[in-house]
Amino acid sequence: MKNASAKNIAHKLFINFVPTAIYDPRHCLQSTVKWARELQFDPKNIVFEVTETEWVEDVEHLKEILAYYKSQGFKVALDDIGSGYSTLNMIAKLHPDIIKIDREIIDGIDSSHANQSVFKAIVSLAKELGITVLAEGIEREEEATYCFSNGADLVQGYYFGKPSASPTPFVSQKRD
Repeated sequence: MKNASAKNIAHKLFINFVPTAIYDPRHCLQSTVKWARELQFDPKNIVFEVTETEWVEDVEHLKEILAYYKSQGFKVALDDIGSGYSTLNMIAKLHPDIIKIDREIIDGIDSSHANQSVFKAIVSLAKELGITVLAEGIEREEEATYCFSNGADLVQGYYFGKPSASPTPFVSQKRD
């Protein structure tokens, strides 16, 4: 958040977290909320991205964590959707704001009928539930074009820039 604030990045900022590292959301997350306020981030532009959802044993605890973030105005994303049955199950249980479709589905999607079928099914489910769809792992223009043309709201991947410790202000959203 400090790096993004220093670069005046006002777009969505995704922050990964492992749910098993948080015991009491009100206590463990208060410093995150404090920093967001001090740095004057609009909470709706901070997205807490749940990683490793398939290993969550206490779904009720994770619901409590996500409810706390949402009560503070932040958004919540589930990562690696489509990488296993349990992640699809988590969409219904957790009602995230954003789902990130796993890069293995996106890889070569412009020429893979099987990947296209899975992608379209996930997008259909997300749209029915009012969830924003992010396609991750975009490495080629053709993948980005396919995903935007078939329901992705957001995209990310090496095609746009490699991960770095310092956020990049480039954002690509669906073109209307």
